[in-house]
Amino acid sequence: MPHISRLPAELLEEIFHYLCSIDDVHHFGRTCKAAFHVIQRQTVYNEIMRSVIGTSPQHRFDLSLSRALDLHREIVYHPILATQPGSHPHDRVVYNDFETQLVTAVTGECSKGPCNTCLPDARIHEILARYQGLRFLEDRWLQRQLDQCNRDLVSVDSSKDGHDLLGSYQTAVGREDDFNDGNSSPRLAQDEASFTSFNADQRGRFHCAVVSVWLLNEIRWVLTQFHYPSPVFTLQIRLLEVCKKFVTENSVIPIVEQLDRYAVFMFLYHHLLPVHGTFLADRCSSKLPLTFPSDLEKSSYYSTRFLQLFLLAGQTYLQPPDIIDLVVRHNISRKTPYPRVLVPSTTDSYQIPLPTFRFRAGLDYTSPYPASHHNVRVLMRNSVIHLNIIGRATIHQSEASINSHWVSNPSPTGLFNVVDDMSSWLKEKALVNFDLQSEYHPVARDIAAVFDKEWKKVWWNVWQWANSEDKASAKMERWRRVGHGEDDET
Repeated sequence: MPHISRLPAELLEEIFHYLCSIDDVHHFGRTCKAAFHVIQRQTVYNEIMRSVIGTSPQHRFDLSLSRALDLHREIVYHPILATQPGSHPHDRVVYNDFETQLVTAVTGECSKGPCNTCLPDARIHEILARYQGLRFLEDRWLQRQLDQCNRDLVSVDSSKDGHDLLGSYQTAVGREDDFNDGNSSPRLAQDEASFTSFNADQRGRFHCAVVSVWLLNEIRWVLTQFHYPSPVFTLQIRLLEVCKKFVTENSVIPIVEQLDRYAVFMFLYHHLLPVHGTFLADRCSSKLPLTFPSDLEKSSYYSTRFLQLFLLAGQTYLQPPDIIDLVVRHNISRKTPYPRVLVPSTTDSYQIPLPTFRFRAGLDYTSPYPASHHNVRVLMRNSVIHLNIIGRATIHQSEASINSHWVSNPSPTGLFNVVDDMSSWLKEKALVNFDLQSEYHPVARDIAAVFDKEWKKVWWNVWQWANSEDKASAKMERWRRVGHGEDDET
């Protein structure tokens, strides 16, 4: 840009305000000395970032997330009672402060646009730090292409059979170990060899997807912190609907964004969590549900139940920074005689602060045989309670269709009858958005019937083929028509 340096500082500053992302500001600031001198002034830099963060589509959930994290910190020290409806249907509902703050945190928007009140300097610095920290997940995504047969993924409801679920888990962990040992290639096909970095648009989509999944998980986390059991939970589900509507309907590219969220959720909680979760294995029973026995074959059905509990609790209580922390600690930890890398006690209390239904320390959860019958009953009872607390807070419900899937004690040789509601809901939202835009075709199949088969082949590189609403819709339309003589390839 040969003439940029000749522009007056005032005009350069105005250009900065109209850029689309944090990276654009930093890249433009490096084009010449004149541009760099503009953002070198701290007050001017803060004003520029206030404009960019407050108006850029990729950062539109950052402020909501920051307010939700403020609420998280308050709730850690203040358990919540769920507001109950009045005795008369027309009674005015008065929500408590935490319930009101939840909706305000997620949906609140400043009428003046980005200003010093809604985006003070400290908040800008928080968002900038978070933006840089979440780049770790981008690097992990690009480090290795995950398998097209889902061998690198483990879902809590991927199988109702304990041996199958255990086999899926061991396969995913083994394939990660093989990659770390240099025994497998980072790319599965030559076509993907050049895909080693995100462009500006892909990076923006990835950040927006991670932040929105994090925000949805914070909403789930808040709902798990209400006193359990509550006589009625309908008012809290009403708040949940308001929050969900804000996240899912605040988009100009709904299909692309829902596919992005679904892919990011799979990566975080079906891949990174189980693969690196071994770092949290074999901790004291007081750390349940965020631990499980490492020797799952010792008593496969009994032990695998705790793996189920860990996977479901992990996707509810562990947020993206917790996953990053888990990956880092797992990668730097070494076996004896090296000292163990421990998780700070403050982190544990920040993740699950409620003292109610805590597991007692000193219980043997590795096998039912050496433990007393009483201890086994206590472990199973508390596991069921935690699963139902998580189920009560599921995203996949509404006031008209409240969660009715309650977990009970499994059979002696069975697993917990649990479902991955969050994953199902994210997929369902993507399919609904596609159906709303697709046209009727007499021979096209239902997208729900073909989505899983086609999605697992292409989900890892969704950032490439779904780079616009039209392209994502066209790709999914071809999936519907394959086999009917209209299209030969997906």
